[in-house]
Amino acid sequence: MGYHAAVARFKRQLLELTLEMHDGNRTRTAKALGLERTPDHVAIPYKGHWFYILETDHVTKATFSLLLEIVRLELTGKSGQARCSPCP
Repeated sequence: MGYHAAVARFKRQLLELTLEMHDGNRTRTAKALGLERTPDHVAIPYKGHWFYILETDHVTKATFSLLLEIVRLELTGKSGQARCSPCP
């Protein structure tokens, strides 16, 4: 295992253990590790990794809302408000 892989593994283990110590609370975990916790608009686990859209990322939030509405139309044939409301 190379240096960068070892460091990444250590960071991941530290984060997972600290998250477990704080009962899954990401805000307390970030504070305990001295990290800045940014508010997430969407957080999705996929194949062992987490993918985020930050609350401040207005373009991505609007795109995500549009995709949700397209999927809703395709599945139901009815329009409606997407769960992630478009940004101002």
